Amino acid sequence: MKIFVSIISLRDPLLQKTLDSLIKNKSSRHEATYCVFEQTRLEDSLVTVRPDLVARDDVKYFRIDPEYARGVGWPRHLNTLEVTDEDFFFQIDSHMLFDENWDRIQIENYKQVSRMTGNKNVVITSGCKNFNIDEEVT
Repeated sequence: MKIFVSIISLRDPLLQKTLDSLIKNKSSRHEATYCVFEQTRLEDSLVTVRPDLVARDDVKYFRIDPEYARGVGWPRHLNTLEVTDEDFFFQIDSHMLFDENWDRIQIENYKQVSRMTGNKNVVITSGCKNFNIDEEVT
């Protein structure tokens, strides 16, 4: 199964940690496309700070300068236009860390709720755990 992960970032220094965590902790069972819409200055962007992430085949990346930002609704809409053949749409914040096999857990939760309700139109949502950053984020 394929998962489309939509990430909107407004000057968030934790974006690279979020994307690293998603990639590192995804199981090999599913495919994922990570669509990042970053609203930040070029010198602070992933293109400059982590070009290796932006260059990945499974990453779709867009950036605008922050003075042109219009909140989160507009870039979320633009990210949805990038969905192709993915089975699931996963919308996250740009400052999150993920457990190992996050993709398997989400899909199993979906399947369980679908079986319980007899309905495939299911939205899975949850709160995030707290975490501490042990290194300085600039």
